[in-house]
Amino acid sequence: MKITPLDIRQKRFESALSGFRKTDVESFLESVASEVEELVKSNGALRDELNHVQLRLQQQLDRERTLQETLLTAQRLSENIKTAQRRKQSSFLLRLSTRRRKSSRARTRS
Repeated sequence: MKITPLDIRQKRFESALSGFRKTDVESFLESVASEVEELVKSNGALRDELNHVQLRLQQQLDRERTLQETLLTAQRLSENIKTAQRRKQSSFLLRLSTRRRKSSRARTRS
């Protein structure tokens, strides 16, 4: 059962012969009600702050994921560029080697 500050303030007790003094009970209930009211407000503020922090955390996680994906894409692109350059270099060296052999054969025949 959820008790609100209003429930505490409105609670009434029956009188008894050897019971407590009514003013003491009412004073105590008012103190408890005020404290519960402050706790409820604080709880609400903390929930709001938690929601804000969770939102910021999710944004940071999204940024991190995006950065990781970007880094992975950049690494793949870099590897593709290196592979293409190696192929070009190999092709160039093969053509150069072929030309040198042809040139060398032509000199030998002359």
